[in-house]
Amino acid sequence: FLDKIKKDPRADVITMASNTNFHMVMNTEREFLDDVNIRKAIALAVNQESILKAVFQGSGAPAYTYLIDRLPARKVDKKYEIHFDLKAAQEILAKEGWTAGSDGMLVKEGKKLSLALWCKSDSDERKISEIIQAQLSKLGVAVQIEQFDPSSIKAEFKKGNHDLVVRSYGWDNADILEWFFNSTRPGYPTVSMWHDNESDYLMHKAMTRSKTAEERIENFKEYHEYLLSQYLWAPLINTANNHAINKRVAMSSPPRFKFLIGPPIMDMTVN
Repeated sequence: FLDKIKKDPRADVITMASNTNFHMVMNTEREFLDDVNIRKAIALAVNQESILKAVFQGSGAPAYTYLIDRLPARKVDKKYEIHFDLKAAQEILAKEGWTAGSDGMLVKEGKKLSLALWCKSDSDERKISEIIQAQLSKLGVAVQIEQFDPSSIKAEFKKGNHDLVVRSYGWDNADILEWFFNSTRPGYPTVSMWHDNESDYLMHKAMTRSKTAEERIENFKEYHEYLLSQYLWAPLINTANNHAINKRVAMSSPPRFKFLIGPPIMDMTVN
């Protein structure tokens, strides 16, 4: 309804960056995905712009890292950002010895590069999964989508049988990296099943050894860059919050808060 509301003379539309990040997790303990080069190729083959347009109607921004854009620790060296590059993805897998079979899907030593893509059965994750399935098909990766009820999928993660998973989180602090990549919690919330000594060292450094706010930012940035270099997720979208406000309500511009929850009476007056 966004375009329709924007044309309504009775309403103003306020758009704010949200705390929500969509991403695709890769289970580093599964066949094929235990190879960082395959994970990199898969991440590079996902076109964030296409997903933003098709699923979110352009509302939001492509995600090129694992954090929402306004966090200082998101400002990593550009070489660590993960951008769509299908040609580079194809070259990586060709160098790894993967060749196209009779059906166009990649094969190596008699094995097809085939993966399951899990998602919850709500509309956003399902739609994103369908687009990723088509995009990875262009790379030569066969993807089968499996949908789960939101109440049961966490228990399934703990069994470790997943390959790829479309997920999202809503959080505005860099410590979300510890939540998702701490090796002591495999299955959930560490859906990537990631276990790496260097990663754990950088995690503890960021979480416990930062003496100032500036040092904390730098430590989390270092930790973030290392995680990105391992291609544990394919970053997808940072969403936006759109709010329609009746024109009889006078708002501060820009609003002095990050997002609206209910009526923030202290920040508005009624004419």
